[in-house]
Amino acid sequence: MEINKVLFYRNAKAKRYIIRIMPDQSIRVTIPKYGTEQEARQFLNDNIEKLHQKIDKNPLSIFEFNTNYQSKFYTIKIIETSLDNNVDIINRNVIIRISKQFPSNTSNAQDYIAYILTQILRKEAKLYIPKKVMEYANIHHFKVNDIKINSARTRWGSCSGKNNLNFSLFLMQLPYELIDYVILHELAHTIHKNHSSDFYRLLNQLSKGQHQRLNKQLKQFSPRIKAEYFQKIVN
Repeated sequence: MEINKVLFYRNAKAKRYIIRIMPDQSIRVTIPKYGTEQEARQFLNDNIEKLHQKIDKNPLSIFEFNTNYQSKFYTIKIIETSLDNNVDIINRNVIIRISKQFPSNTSNAQDYIAYILTQILRKEAKLYIPKKVMEYANIHHFKVNDIKINSARTRWGSCSGKNNLNFSLFLMQLPYELIDYVILHELAHTIHKNHSSDFYRLLNQLSKGQHQRLNKQLKQFSPRIKAEYFQKIVN
């Protein structure tokens, strides 16, 4: 797949050069405070092969206009408007309006949709995950100190030495059995702090012998907003 265009963006808070693939398959290269565009171009050139491989491996994920999607608790409708981008949330219905000046595959449109959906997933995560964690903790007699929802994009969950559990809001895009599997994974860490054979023995017991199957399925997902993770509603 070809790269559409490359944009260079200076960020005084950035500590290093960063390459990001945008929703329209364009590339944004972040230049740190004391960096130069020349160094940024060299950094891009040094990583161009890996970049093409990543684009080919992760095809374009686009939320379509005039389409309904279903999250765990919300019905989401994306429509065009003659006004600026805006959103209405009424009960469990979300209407995301995208300005007609932005085609569906542009960064402006897709980034706005992803921003709204991130807020929706956060609400859903807070409704579902803490309750489910405590349900399993009570059943299996685990001791949990605290439960937090974050926007981690590198891991689904974590457990601290004090049994504080953290879960990525992006979990709510997964099937329920995978969400519960990640919860059980972190609860198992309240007993075993590493990935030892004892840890996996406990996790397999908690997941009723389904650890390998569920772990394999989990690897098909990533902590990112993706259109294909949402159920499309056909009217």
